Amino acid sequence: MNIRHKRTLDVLFGRPLAAVLNVAAFLLSRMWRRDHRDGPAHVHTVVICKYVGMGSLLRASAFIAAVRRQYPDARIILVVGTSLRLIGERLGGWDELLTVRDKPLFGCALDIVRVIVYLWRRRVDLFFDLEVHSSFSSIIAAVSAARNRYGFLSESLTFPRRLLTHTVRFAMNQHV
Repeated sequence: MNIRHKRTLDVLFGRPLAAVLNVAAFLLSRMWRRDHRDGPAHVHTVVICKYVGMGSLLRASAFIAAVRRQYPDARIILVVGTSLRLIGERLGGWDELLTVRDKPLFGCALDIVRVIVYLWRRRVDLFFDLEVHSSFSSIIAAVSAARNRYGFLSESLTFPRRLLTHTVRFAMNQHV
């Protein structure tokens, strides 16, 4: 599946699903009233995800190191697409590497379910979504049930406002 097909699927299926989950996240946040403290004593599992973009993952290596310094006792899980697996293995700084296949579509869906179930079991405290223009990654962040979900908010996508508990405006000239 090439990038054009992924974008088409993201627009046709991801955005409507994100809109529905946005409402669900709003209602659940009102009911649960979760504790969003993120100090080192409250964080045991951190997930950082980047599905595509080797350069972005390389730039994120400093971010991964900063997360390790901030949360030295936390388990850091890096989730990447298969195209980034090799670079992810060489970066280091994390405890576990999970991979989501790019193709075939059935294999990708199977990996997504496997990753989500695994993250549920780990009870994720912090989830950092490093994708910018993808409803897919924001959906994974929300469905992971992580206590705190951080991600970028770009001018072109406004749906993650509830899917992510904390958003950062995306700026091309400022790196992670």
